[in-house]
Amino acid sequence: MAGFCLFWLLPDIPAIFRRLSTRPLLSSGLGTMAAAVMAMLWVDRPLAIYFKYQADPALVAAFESVTEIGRGDWYFAIAGVALVIGLLFARRGIDRKAQVYGLYVAAKASYMLSALAAAGLTVITVKLVLGRVRPRYLFESDLYGLIPGNFDFGMNSFPSGHSQVIWTVVTALCLMAPPWRKILIPIAVVVSLSRVVVTAHYASDVIVGAYVGIATAILLRHHVFPDLPCTAKRDLAPQSGIKRRWRRVLIRSHRRPTGGMAPAVTKASA
Repeated sequence: MAGFCLFWLLPDIPAIFRRLSTRPLLSSGLGTMAAAVMAMLWVDRPLAIYFKYQADPALVAAFESVTEIGRGDWYFAIAGVALVIGLLFARRGIDRKAQVYGLYVAAKASYMLSALAAAGLTVITVKLVLGRVRPRYLFESDLYGLIPGNFDFGMNSFPSGHSQVIWTVVTALCLMAPPWRKILIPIAVVVSLSRVVVTAHYASDVIVGAYVGIATAILLRHHVFPDLPCTAKRDLAPQSGIKRRWRRVLIRSHRRPTGGMAPAVTKASA
């Protein structure tokens, strides 16, 4: 049966590859899922056992301090405060430059908050639907696998929330400030790796969590926030850079409203 299906699909394989080459997120998503399945079958369990019983305790302790960088509440708080401050400056700025900078900050913060929220909801939904058991239950109760529909959120492992958060933040920052990618991407890799080293997640959890964060940030940037200004100084100039959409949504005129056309002035009769 498998041979028949392969024979049936064989003529379409070049067309399938051409189609995937024009959809990088789809092709990378399929590759991510294939890597996750292979990791579940052959990598996750032995790797978790190694880091639990054979890894250097100093190495594990170092990664335990690093793994907290992936907590999502920090980034929600920072982006929320930045959004409020940006809106205040956009509405109440003392001059045009202050308003533009406030609008600039508010636009970036709203994008970051949207990406974190969308990716987080995706991860929570998958966790609740699949209910993959965390590594600690492998060591405590020899449990390994899925419990679909398990609403014990602390028990669910797939995908990794920390990995999703750090890759959402890093991808969004790289899209907004490309020169920082050489610093940000290694940080995301280390934080993701720390989830495996401290045996909080399996390797496949981290892989899929990273993909969810990256894909969500890219999709929102291109389809929801296409007019988001970049970091170049020219985009902060009064005559350019802050797109009309952001001016219209976030900046309000400080002029007094007029009640319509002024009445015509007529000469008094003699």
